[in-house]
Amino acid sequence: MDITPHIKEMYGEERYSDVTLRYSGQEIKAHQVVLAANSSYFAKAFEGSFKEASTKVLELHEDDPVALSGLIALMYGHEAYSREWFRANTKSELSEELTQYVLFLVNLYVAAQKYLVNQAPGKVLGTLGNYYGPLAGGPPAMWRATIEHVYIVHAEAAAGLRHCLVEVWLRRRDSKDGLKQSESAQALVAKAPEFAVDVLTAFGL
Repeated sequence: MDITPHIKEMYGEERYSDVTLRYSGQEIKAHQVVLAANSSYFAKAFEGSFKEASTKVLELHEDDPVALSGLIALMYGHEAYSREWFRANTKSELSEELTQYVLFLVNLYVAAQKYLVNQAPGKVLGTLGNYYGPLAGGPPAMWRATIEHVYIVHAEAAAGLRHCLVEVWLRRRDSKDGLKQSESAQALVAKAPEFAVDVLTAFGL
């Protein structure tokens, strides 16, 4: 019998829950067996002093709350990397939705790396691959925000996404010259020179 639908239904449910995850002013009821089965971070956290604690509350810090909620939902079998899930759980302005969604995927990738949820990074990379076209033709503001997020804000944790951004950039008509044609592009290169190096390396220069 496939128990996946039943696990999905348990997401956020207090029934049978044996741990509370608290983060960014919110909390969610969870189940140690589900979290431990998907994350070696949580598997380790539930041992030792936590195992003996009378209050089963785990405080999580310094994470993007939407991405962390998505990561937890993903461990319960929800497609929390999808644009539909993002729309249902955020209030992004329509004009900025693609940019915010891409940043959410970066944050989801970073959270997955931190909490050692092995299935999530591949899901994020696969999802980004489906958006190569829209990303390649995206506005400068979207590119600036995404590149800064990957190369500066999460320079180490999101390093695995760099090749993705470069591959998308190479699909732009101005992929090579676009790095030097505008003041905004030049400012971005000055701020994130590693991106320019990665692009030029991809060109074999």
